[in-house]
Amino acid sequence: MRKALALVAALLVPLAFAPPAEAFVYWSAFDGAIGRAKLNGKAVDHRFIDLRSPAGLAVDDTSVYWADPYSGEDATGAIGRAKLNGTEVNESFIDANEPGSVAVDDAHVYWTSKKPAIGRANLDGTEVDQEFIKPAQRHARLAVSDTHVYWTRGSTNWIARANLNTKRADRRFIKTQGEFPAALAVDDRYVYWTVPGYSQIARAKLNGTRVNPRFIDRVDRPGAANINGLAVNARHIYWTNSEKNRIGRAKLDGTGKDRNFIRTKRWPGGLAVGPGRR
Repeated sequence: MRKALALVAALLVPLAFAPPAEAFVYWSAFDGAIGRAKLNGKAVDHRFIDLRSPAGLAVDDTSVYWADPYSGEDATGAIGRAKLNGTEVNESFIDANEPGSVAVDDAHVYWTSKKPAIGRANLDGTEVDQEFIKPAQRHARLAVSDTHVYWTRGSTNWIARANLNTKRADRRFIKTQGEFPAALAVDDRYVYWTVPGYSQIARAKLNGTRVNPRFIDRVDRPGAANINGLAVNARHIYWTNSEKNRIGRAKLDGTGKDRNFIRTKRWPGGLAVGPGRR
C-alpha cells in the first residue's frame, strides 16, 4: 500500500510543477501564414502555420487565434484557432463576417467584422454572440483587459471602451492627439495604440488619463502608414512594420527601441505575444 501511494505521489509531483508553455512572438503575414519567434528574437519560423489570409492575432495559455476575412465554410470569414504548437488547425472555428481583429481573455474570444458590432464567444467556440457590443465601428482594431473591451473608431481621434459585465460603452473614452489610432494593445496599467501617420506609439492610463501621444517616437520614418500590429507583455512592447518586413521592440518604459528586432519575409500585419496576455 505504501509503495502504491509513493508511486502516485511521484507521478503527481511533476504534474503539479509542470513549467508553463514557452512564450513566443507571433505575427500574421499577408502571403498566408503565421510566423513566430522566441522572445529573444531567435528561432524564427516564417511559416509556423500555413493559412489562407490571416489578419488579427491573439494568444492565450493554450491556443493561437486569428481573424481571416476570406475563410470559413462560405468563404465570408471566420475566426481560426490552433494549438500553441501549431497543431489542430481549425480555420473555421467561429463564423464571422469579414473579421479583421481578434482578442482573447480568460473566458472569451472577441472580434470585430463587417458588422458594426463586437462579437464574442466562449473559448470553446460555443455561445456565439455576433453583436455582444453594439453599435461599434466596422473592422475596428480591438484589445481586451480584465474588465473592459477597447476598440478604435475608424478615421476619428477616439478610442472607445465598454464594460464587459454591463456592456455600458463610452465611445469617447480617449481622445487621441494627432492622426487616428490604428493597432491597439492593453496591459495591467496602460492602453497603447499606434499612430502610423506620425510613426509613433502612444499610451494612456487604463482610466483614460495621462495621454502620451509620443510615448515611443519615430518607430519608422515619419509619414509611413505601416505600423499595423501591436502587442505587449510584462517586459516589452512590440510592433510590426509591414513596409520594411520587420518587427520592432522596446522596453515597457519606452527605452531600448530596436526597429529591427525580427526580420520577417512578407508584410507582417497582426501581432501577438504569449502564451498569456501579460
